[in-house]
Amino acid sequence: MVNFFRLLDSQRHIAFCPMNLVADVYWGCPHACWYCYAPSAAVRRNFETSFQKFRNFKRVFKKQSDFERVEKAIKDGTVKGVCSKREQEPFVAAAIKHKHPLRIGSLSEPFGLPLENQWGDTYRILEILTKYDYPFVVCTKSPLVATPKYLNLLKSGNGKVGVQISLISLNENLLRYLESRPGGSTPSAKSRLEALKKLSDEGIFTTCRIQPLIPQVTEYDMQELIYALAEAGVKHVIVEFLWLPIAHARDMGMRLKLAFDAYCKDGGKVGPELTKFGNDIHDYYRSFNDAVVAYGRIFYSKNARARA
Repeated sequence: MVNFFRLLDSQRHIAFCPMNLVADVYWGCPHACWYCYAPSAAVRRNFETSFQKFRNFKRVFKKQSDFERVEKAIKDGTVKGVCSKREQEPFVAAAIKHKHPLRIGSLSEPFGLPLENQWGDTYRILEILTKYDYPFVVCTKSPLVATPKYLNLLKSGNGKVGVQISLISLNENLLRYLESRPGGSTPSAKSRLEALKKLSDEGIFTTCRIQPLIPQVTEYDMQELIYALAEAGVKHVIVEFLWLPIAHARDMGMRLKLAFDAYCKDGGKVGPELTKFGNDIHDYYRSFNDAVVAYGRIFYSKNARARA
């Protein structure tokens, strides 16, 4: 058995995410983004433990029969033994039979190194999907997706393929503090923008996920980023304001504060409203009367979002 297919069945996902049939080829993520909400969803522990365990990037597929089960599911909708929740099996089967697009990379990095270079599990899954003309979208931060091996495979998807690459800013100095840690870092903004251009030039439908947009921090770079994405041929943009998982909100806010403090010390600037709160994004969010607390998350002010 391999836990692969999953339906996002919460009220928020149904309201905001039309692609609710998802799959994760690997578990965890090798990147180092301090704003990431995924550790809180994948590991129910304190912030530091959740974050560190989630960085323990590892394989989900253990043997050949795991891939064969996924292929059988895509071929004829037989999903027993490949769903993360048994009660979802009939709904996943129905979605597959109707060729509901599959989003690969929900709580993981499908092109993460070194595992994808070593094992090629994502490549094998994409081979299965293209073999049966099944529509899919991959979500990644890795430029590996735009290398010739994967480009050729994506191009064989008969136009039923999309690639979403996450990039929140072109400011490499800012990203150095937000997306790096001792022993690891996330691919540069330049490399991700180049990957988007390569994909677009080859006719792949590309999307940039500006997630999260961090108020008083990355909002000032949006025009430059959008123009660069347009020049790269990106067809679509998804924007979502930073939200804080309630269970880790204070600790996550403090970790981001350290990143913002270091960035400012290095000559960077954040907005005056955040500065008033000592660069603590948690306290800043909580200062608004209309901050939304729902679905286990703290969202940014409704009125401030509308003005942005």
